[in-house]
Amino acid sequence: DAIGKFQADCARRLRALGCWTAGLAAAVLDLKRHIAQCKRSSERDLKALAANKEKEQLEVARRQAAESAEAIRAQRAEAMKEIPPVFQVPESLLSPVPAASTLADWATILKDGNAPRKLQQTDETSAFMGCEAVQKVLMNFGSAYKKTKAFQDTGSTQTPLMAKGGRDEANSFFAKAASFQEVDVSKVVPNFHDASWLYGLTPQVGKSEVLPSASGQLRVQSLGVVQVVYVQAGPFIAAAQKVLGGDAVAVLTIDKACKMLHTMGAKDVEAFTKAGCTFWATRHSPSEVLWLPVGTIISYRPQASSIAHGVRKAYYQRTAHGKANLEAIAALMKSEKRPTARLDEIIALF
Repeated sequence: DAIGKFQADCARRLRALGCWTAGLAAAVLDLKRHIAQCKRSSERDLKALAANKEKEQLEVARRQAAESAEAIRAQRAEAMKEIPPVFQVPESLLSPVPAASTLADWATILKDGNAPRKLQQTDETSAFMGCEAVQKVLMNFGSAYKKTKAFQDTGSTQTPLMAKGGRDEANSFFAKAASFQEVDVSKVVPNFHDASWLYGLTPQVGKSEVLPSASGQLRVQSLGVVQVVYVQAGPFIAAAQKVLGGDAVAVLTIDKACKMLHTMGAKDVEAFTKAGCTFWATRHSPSEVLWLPVGTIISYRPQASSIAHGVRKAYYQRTAHGKANLEAIAALMKSEKRPTARLDEIIALF
């Protein structure tokens, strides 16, 4: 009996030990699972903290970039509002743009094409600017264009007129005003002859540029008075060769040529004039048509106004001077390794 009791007690103890061992194993497994869960939770928390920190850093960087861009834009705007030297040159040193008072007289003098021309307000221009379609699109454009990023960054903007948004009226008016032999560039620049554009300028901000694609332009100012001084590229670059010397012209670029015109003082204008370059100047007022010849380099500065805008159309008038201006511009572009394939094709059509 004693042995039996002992054996039973041992068996009971073994069963208890087995249960305890199984419980311990389960506890260890639970502990491992808990540790793994804590590890995963910690990793998630660390990733969330890192993501939040990165997000905060990105937000700070984005805010700093925006503030920096705004500061640069403000500085640029203030600098651009300073009156450029070329607009401080005495008018006696500049050539006034010949003006016509009727469309018939305008057509006669415009056939020359080698110099800028201006058509003062006529019944035709008043009718064009006053028609319902043009008034509507100008009103919408004038209230919105200053909000565009291009305008805020550069001080000017442009947008094409749509078929039912004044384009037909603009093309009809410009067809009457463009009384000259035009070069057909439609195979090189599709839709070139069908397009008319709205342009918007920053009041009191001066800019200098070569007209898009170095074409000529007819411009009708709709609001605001714009002070303009411009030259033809060929004579301007040739004068630079004489005044500044070959080394200076060898490193001349389109941008540098535009800046050169913009920053010219009275002595510079006198020297370039003696070297054969004419500096044309005028104030472009509402309802006046302004012709800018092919290959023009222009500096302009709208006078005090809340907005300044108008309608323009590009042309390539067939003249020897226009071709020479294009060739001079193409030479500058090639010297700075800018593509000229399209411009070369246009020159070949003259």
